[in-house]
Amino acid sequence: MRKILDTIRLELEILGIPKTAKELDTELALLQFQIQKRINSLGLVYEALPYFLGKSKLRIDCEVICSLPDKIAYILLGETFINWKRERVLDFLRKLLLESQKYELIDSPYSIPIPNWKEKIQRIVTEPRQIYLLDLHEVKGKLKTETPKEWNDGWVLQFESGMELQFRIGYLESIDYLFTKQRFKRPYPKLAECYVRERDRWSESQFGDTLWRFRGYLLENETDEFLLEYWNLNPQLPKEIRKAIPEEVWLSAPKSTGSSKKYRIELKERNDLSIRTVYLVSTSLQDHPEL
Repeated sequence: MRKILDTIRLELEILGIPKTAKELDTELALLQFQIQKRINSLGLVYEALPYFLGKSKLRIDCEVICSLPDKIAYILLGETFINWKRERVLDFLRKLLLESQKYELIDSPYSIPIPNWKEKIQRIVTEPRQIYLLDLHEVKGKLKTETPKEWNDGWVLQFESGMELQFRIGYLESIDYLFTKQRFKRPYPKLAECYVRERDRWSESQFGDTLWRFRGYLLENETDEFLLEYWNLNPQLPKEIRKAIPEEVWLSAPKSTGSSKKYRIELKERNDLSIRTVYLVSTSLQDHPEL
């Protein structure tokens, strides 16, 4: 049975790099830490040497740390795996130095993905489950602006008068998380959900149906919107869209009172307006119109 390896020593050489040895040495001095981190190496010793026609060659000696999948792959494959690992690192270096590209190493086909359970648990605990809003109402309008890059997926409908937006606005009373609840005091912050009219990519209709797709949250005061990230209310609107939204949107909100209707919005579904269901939780007013 093969011995379990903790590290693999690799001696590598790349010829014909289209840079002088001095230029290569300067570049490697800046990239050394990045290379060492990317290939998961304990240490990295390199030497840039002159080659013919003004080019250079590179010699690298490194100790690559073996992950658990690497150890299993070596036990099963032996030298075949070490040669595969060598070619992977060489491929990364060639892309980085010869093609000047940002290049991500693909995981080994023998690797077993190990999830980061700490991050998963933290995301589950801190992700909002539902929000409670008072005096919820809707506002529709059109915004004459270009589609932001973040939304450039070909589905946002642009008309001569601009893109169509719909806002669901209310006073934020509380946010429910898995184990905790964030409560707010008066004056409650005004929170809006922004929906954009888009083409339904899953529609079987010949011309395609349309829907109102959720695109992000915003607060009445733009300078306060760093709090959205703190509350994990994502996504947020692109800056060019946020700055183009007129203040009149907020003026339509009724003045909040202690006897306001209270609504709950489930955040499990984060796409279509029709499936981001609103539930009336409590009310002491009879003259409020239903949504």
